Amino acid sequence: MAVIITSNKSVDFSQGIKTNVEIVDGKLLLKVVRQYNRPSETNSIPKMTSNTTPSPFVVTASSVYSATFDAWKAFNGTISEVNDCWVSANGLKNGWIKFDFNAPKAICNYAIVNRNYSTAISTAPKDWTFEGSNNDSDWVTLDVRSNETNWLISQRRTYSFPNNTKYRYYRLNITSNNGEAFIAIGYIEMMESILANIYSDSGTYESNTLDLGQYFRQIKSISTIKGIPTGTEVKVYTSTSTDNLTFSPYSLVDVNGLITSPQARFIKIKVEMIGKTETQTVILNTFSSQEASQFQANEYIRFDKGLQLKTSYLENMLKDLTWSDTGNLFTKSLNKNMFRQIDKLEVL
Repeated sequence: MAVIITSNKSVDFSQGIKTNVEIVDGKLLLKVVRQYNRPSETNSIPKMTSNTTPSPFVVTASSVYSATFDAWKAFNGTISEVNDCWVSANGLKNGWIKFDFNAPKAICNYAIVNRNYSTAISTAPKDWTFEGSNNDSDWVTLDVRSNETNWLISQRRTYSFPNNTKYRYYRLNITSNNGEAFIAIGYIEMMESILANIYSDSGTYESNTLDLGQYFRQIKSISTIKGIPTGTEVKVYTSTSTDNLTFSPYSLVDVNGLITSPQARFIKIKVEMIGKTETQTVILNTFSSQEASQFQANEYIRFDKGLQLKTSYLENMLKDLTWSDTGNLFTKSLNKNMFRQIDKLEVL
């Protein structure tokens, strides 16, 4: 009678008990428990070398100071030289600069890098809107910024806003700068909104029972565990039985993959996965004026670069028709119980 001394058995990942894990393309993965949109860390704009290269991207601006400071200079990714910037026509403190991706992208984050020059503090943009369009005609305001002052030379400032809508064209529409006779921008970056996963922190998989055969002699080790991401941990346990009815407690295989369960014909394998823990800052809302429609109306709060308690109220006053002296008398009754403190009253 022949005796089988060695044999290989493969675990069927599609079967068995799965807790907080999923099977994707034959791989055991921790289950996705939530998804959210966040800005990519990669600039979606390539380093431009002219207004139309690399193709098919296109850069335009409302005006330029000269060819030395052409619009594409705001997208060449550098401020190493004083002319590595876009400068608007002399005398124009407002204007726009636009990037055509030639294909829709959902931009939700952008950065402005100030010019590397002594006048950069006053040429930097102060008030603007960041806008998107799919026909280069109808523009949607995605972000509004005002009073962006005290720029430093070569300073980089980033701005985020919620957006999952894809637009082909994006432009920075500047209404005023910080005082100089023209606008100057070192370069601009734009980052897409990407769908990110939040995984279960741990999960287990338990295989069906494997029958090693009536001529079983010994099972020695677990091998070929592949594709474990950095920072994660996988533990493998086995449980064995001689009659396929009563199984030993699950026992952890040792560091060499050697099985520590009693030798027996029937075996079950359990895999425990522990995910890598990462702390990420997720901006759910910036409470800008564009987000006000997402919330229940409340006359006592306002959306302006954050959720704030309203501190200024405009009240209509009634003309007192019984007043007979010089001039006109207007009155308004205020319920003091509605206010914690009244700092001042102004008449407009």
